Amino acid sequence: MLYPQLMRDLYPTLSEQELEQAEECLRRYFKIAMEVCAEQFPDQPGAQVDSLDASRTMEERSNVSLKS
Repeated sequence: MLYPQLMRDLYPTLSEQELEQAEECLRRYFKIAMEVCAEQFPDQPGAQVDSLDASRTMEERSNVSLKS
C-alpha cells in the first residue's frame, strides 16, 4: 500500500487485505474520474478537477439529454 495510514484512517475496521483492495478500488475510481474530466475539458487537462468554477447545484450540473 502506498498510503497505509490514510487508508486506515478512512476505513478503520478493514483488515490489511481489505485495505489493499480498498486502495486499489480508490485508485481505479480516481483514474476513471480523471478520464471523464479530461473528456469534458480536453483543452484544459487537469484544470477542472479541483476548480471552484464547477457548478454548485444538481440542476446546474444536470445533463439536459437525460431529462425526460
